[in-house]
Amino acid sequence: MMFLKFGFLSLLAACTFCACDDDDDDDDDQTDGGAGGGSQKAGCSGSDCVSPQVISGSKTCEDYEAVKPCGGEIEGSWKMLDICVPADEGDSTVADMTEMLQCKIDNNTSTKMWGGVTIAGETYKMTGGGSLSGNIVFHSDCFTRVSCQQMLEESKGQSEEGIDFGKCSCTSSGGVCGLDYVYDATEEGSIEISGTHFKLTPTKPSEEEQDLSEGDFCVQGNKLILKTESDGIWVFSK
Repeated sequence: MMFLKFGFLSLLAACTFCACDDDDDDDDDQTDGGAGGGSQKAGCSGSDCVSPQVISGSKTCEDYEAVKPCGGEIEGSWKMLDICVPADEGDSTVADMTEMLQCKIDNNTSTKMWGGVTIAGETYKMTGGGSLSGNIVFHSDCFTRVSCQQMLEESKGQSEEGIDFGKCSCTSSGGVCGLDYVYDATEEGSIEISGTHFKLTPTKPSEEEQDLSEGDFCVQGNKLILKTESDGIWVFSK
């Protein structure tokens, strides 16, 4: 789905703190960029902000999980209300980085999302975005082949997926990368409804726009509950 765009953290680890060979001259995967991390968007405030929750750790999400597919009148304009992700997705980025680097990494970040979806006939349009703030701490055992300072020197002036490597710094116990990333996104396409099942097909699919794919839904009063096959449970309200 378009709002799930924070896989770049593993990319950050791969480009900045991995055990790269000093004589590697292949710069094909590096992208030159100026100062500043991420697009400067409006973001969200107050009740418009939605923080994803892990299903097994949230009573609200457990209640949504218990809802049976029931179908209903899905057309209309819906605002994002709640996002519930499987337990194995709650901290998957840091888990992936830890496995890749074989070292200790602390995730001190906060994710927020916002937006909504309008469904009319056989079409849908999603608008919204997401933000990530806080920091990722890489402990000293992440730098066994090259030092933190060496890696920072190599990454000067580079950016990837909106991340400014200049926000990374070395400490006495390792390294830390501060994150302040905001983006907006729009996705539209066709929607197929068969009983309680839905399937979304974006008009212009891309690597940055990962749609909700398909799953089952239930309209309960003013709530639209989408139980997807791969992206957890997404709840919207009118």
